[in-house]
Amino acid sequence: MKRRILVRIVLVLILLLALYPLTKFVILPLFDTSGELEGHDVPLYGYSEPDTPMVMENDALRFELDPATTHLTLTDKRTGHVWLSSPDNADSDPIALPVEKNKLNSTLSLTYAASTGMTTQFTSQEHSISNGVYEVLMQEDGSVRVNYSVGRVQRSFLMPTAIGDTRMQQFMEKMTSKQKKDIKEYYREYNIDKLGKTDDKAALLAAYPDLAEEHVWVLRDGTKDHLKQRCESIFAEVGYTAEDLAYDNSRIVQAGSTIAKAVFNVSMVFRLDGSDLVVEVPLDDLAYDVDYPLTSLTLLPAFGAGGTADNGFLFVPDGSGAIIRFNNGRVSQRAYYANLYGWDWASIRTQVTNETRINFPVFGVSGDSGSFICILEDGASWAGIGADIAGRLTSYNTVNATYTIVHGDAYDVSERTNNAVYMFETAHPTGFIRQRYRFLPESGYMDMAASYRDYLTAKYPDFAAQTVDADAPLSIELIGAIDKVQQVAGVPTSVPIAMTTYAEAKELLRELVTRNLAQNMSIRYAGWMNGGMNQQLLSSVRLIRQLGTQEELFSFAQNAAIAGVPLYLDGLTAFARDSGLLEGFIAFRDAARFTTREEAEIPEYSPIWYGANDDRDTYYLVKPAIAMRSVNALVDAAASYGAGVSFRDIGYMLSADYDSKNHTTREAVLHQQAEKLAELKASGRDVMIRQGNDYAAVQATLITDMDFDGGQYSIIDEYIPFYPLALHSRVSYTGASLNLADDAEEVLLRSAEVGAGLQYTLTAQSARVLQDSTYSEFYGADASLVLDDITAQVAQYRQTLSGIFNQEMTGHERVGNVTITTYANGTRVYVNFGYTDAAVDGITVPARSYAAQQEVSK
Repeated sequence: MKRRILVRIVLVLILLLALYPLTKFVILPLFDTSGELEGHDVPLYGYSEPDTPMVMENDALRFELDPATTHLTLTDKRTGHVWLSSPDNADSDPIALPVEKNKLNSTLSLTYAASTGMTTQFTSQEHSISNGVYEVLMQEDGSVRVNYSVGRVQRSFLMPTAIGDTRMQQFMEKMTSKQKKDIKEYYREYNIDKLGKTDDKAALLAAYPDLAEEHVWVLRDGTKDHLKQRCESIFAEVGYTAEDLAYDNSRIVQAGSTIAKAVFNVSMVFRLDGSDLVVEVPLDDLAYDVDYPLTSLTLLPAFGAGGTADNGFLFVPDGSGAIIRFNNGRVSQRAYYANLYGWDWASIRTQVTNETRINFPVFGVSGDSGSFICILEDGASWAGIGADIAGRLTSYNTVNATYTIVHGDAYDVSERTNNAVYMFETAHPTGFIRQRYRFLPESGYMDMAASYRDYLTAKYPDFAAQTVDADAPLSIELIGAIDKVQQVAGVPTSVPIAMTTYAEAKELLRELVTRNLAQNMSIRYAGWMNGGMNQQLLSSVRLIRQLGTQEELFSFAQNAAIAGVPLYLDGLTAFARDSGLLEGFIAFRDAARFTTREEAEIPEYSPIWYGANDDRDTYYLVKPAIAMRSVNALVDAAASYGAGVSFRDIGYMLSADYDSKNHTTREAVLHQQAEKLAELKASGRDVMIRQGNDYAAVQATLITDMDFDGGQYSIIDEYIPFYPLALHSRVSYTGASLNLADDAEEVLLRSAEVGAGLQYTLTAQSARVLQDSTYSEFYGADASLVLDDITAQVAQYRQTLSGIFNQEMTGHERVGNVTITTYANGTRVYVNFGYTDAAVDGITVPARSYAAQQEVSK
């Protein structure tokens, strides 16, 4: 009996211990409201319109803001060209609906969400300017600030809501008989001794204390706006001012405190900085009712818009850079929109059909009389870039940035109902959103790209001082171990399977050196630890028994150093795959959170039906602090072998943590990564990244897998080497692995066009080992089958493009199917994307091939 009681006690204790983390980290957070903003009313900005335009001016630019509309003009004094925040004839746009006209006429638009998740758009024109609930200020530092109250509120009129009889008579003395008659019709004169039967004496005295001493004139309820405008004009004629209104409101209890729930106070600050216009939104000054979370902001949505009669193009940062020509007629294609730095993995999604991403935060407009680029400085990680052509919604070609302010997701309450509860971040981010508009007298995209290069070299002096080898960079990726399900003691178990052991990696290195490929070659060794390519949490580094011994890995690293070939040991830092307690991972403690407070558990998605693949294991996004510990573990491990470090995620993926108890914004994670990369660079560590987000690219030694082709939007007219021009000669970069690419020929041609190196992926084992695994992408990596082709391809590439990789890119143009890229030493690289030979500048470029010529002048 005593034994049974003891067993029951132990079982109860075990159950309580099991329920503790569930209660603390799942159930309680769902109902805990501490740390959340309480609902509050938003006071409206008072109407304050200066008599004259607000002007800022320097040697390059003149800025004017019209206080009546807050429209701005920016004059480039070098050319005389005037840039407008809103088109002059937006109101007469023949195809735009009223909502689109309002957006064209606005300097700001926003969206907010209701509890159902439905979003509503407001614009500064319709929901602030028209209502007179804004103010324009010239600040002490010379900048111009506009404070908007944006919402469905009544328009403010410069006239008294209530005024004492003494003051009313002073103004009436200056009115005509007709004006007096109108005022007496619109206002009711209250006499405390002669109230009507339905008048509430106590309420009137409470609202109008002066009524105890004198008569009070009160604007009648329900007075229409056109009648209020008539009153406003009458009072204006007799000298009624904003100071008078402020005094009269002060005599009324709670006067001027008009409240509306879905109202948003947003400020924009404009300042000149040389040839740049800097636009800021101070996020600390945002105000709104948390029942209506502010989900997005778009700044200057129509700045620089081109009309149907204009020539020019929109620049968007898709892939290596792309242009959308004004009025290109592709109105049946979807408008352009892509997210900066790709998907935020701390946001819920149920399917993946098309993932948009941008690696550098720049957009622009070019016309006949000049151009500008807009660089997103602060808050870029929350932004997406959108662009559209004339003829779809409006008669204007526009490009702009939209920022997600408060993130939210749908929480699945129960399987018994289709209703979902939307949960949002408990607070908006702090700091600033900052956009820098840089104006150029020139109109070409290469001048715009060179301007961005100048921006980067000025901002990052170490990047400006970097140089690279003159020969084409070559990146070789070796795959260590994959995982497959095999029978272990009769139990299906996922185990590491060697594709390239440590000893085989050493032999492949020797073979590559023997083939004369070692010059400016780098090796990335992926899947070398912690379970292989399906890497477990990097709490510590554990070698894989199937790949060999530590001594063999040391030998491989030493041979690479002797051969002068930089070795990079690759790792995943932000995710925990196939990890549990034995790997030091506890989900409720270490996983990041969605806005729903759930753990950020992520499924694999099917390429067939796009939804979650239930046959594959899920994995977790880890908290940023855990990710940084993984970074340090990887860096230390690589250093112990004398190797550089390769990040599979940093510089490519960027995610927040929406844990309400320890919230970390995406922007904060960006700065953590950038600071760590800068620290590694300063210490002399070699760093390899993928894709090359701008904040990481300037700190990297080598960037692989750069996206040159973007999302292939049909609205885009042409892809250009905008981003490569900014990086070329200062950091080496490659495209995707040619031997694994869907169209290796296209990757090779694009690499030649944008001055990129070449990348290949190799395994020592045969592709047969991949059978019954989920790694079909490596079928073309068998070194024994592809090394001869790689050797010939690299040799031709290096011979043809010799001497350009340490030169700045100075020009790019397209002649038919041939692109021509020019470098500072005079070399011109011709790439023929056509299927027939082409003659350009006196040379013949074979079909689907490339050629180069030194110092040729047209």
